[in-house]
Amino acid sequence: MLHNTRKRVELLAARLPSGYNLPDLIRSIMTAAAIRTEDAARPRMTILTDLPVALVVMSGPYDGQRYVLHQPRDPLFGYVLGRRSDCDWAFSYDDQLSGKHARLFRAEAGWFIEDLKSTNHTYLARTRPDHSFAGREALPPQQPHPIPDGQLLQLGRLWLRCYWAAVSAMTPDTAPLSPFDR
Repeated sequence: MLHNTRKRVELLAARLPSGYNLPDLIRSIMTAAAIRTEDAARPRMTILTDLPVALVVMSGPYDGQRYVLHQPRDPLFGYVLGRRSDCDWAFSYDDQLSGKHARLFRAEAGWFIEDLKSTNHTYLARTRPDHSFAGREALPPQQPHPIPDGQLLQLGRLWLRCYWAAVSAMTPDTAPLSPFDR
């Protein structure tokens, strides 16, 4: 078996274009395999995409803007929030926001937010019993965290509030436009 593996590696090395380093290639393959193994070890949740989510910007130049996201680009992953144009909800003006900063999704147990290993973290606002602001809590990366309707989140410099309870009752005439409908 070892002989066959060595022979395959030699054949692969002979086919590599000039400038490629076989040890670096093997290391990158092993890293990719480790990432896939890490993803497989994470608990899977069934993503439900039958309800839209409304995001209300609470800070910055778009303060007060409301967006309704009706269908994630990748229904198996949920809504991706970030700075890149391929996100479900992209805000390129905030340089503190990572390319793919966080994901928002609905599963059987409710709605969840998950930090996608962002540089500046994702924060949940904490409130006191009288509903006054009591600080913020950083979410651990790649661990889904349940959030209630109306939860205040911070991504980069951006504060936003997530709603879904009343969003499904909106008609297309009364719902605010999403950034992709403009």
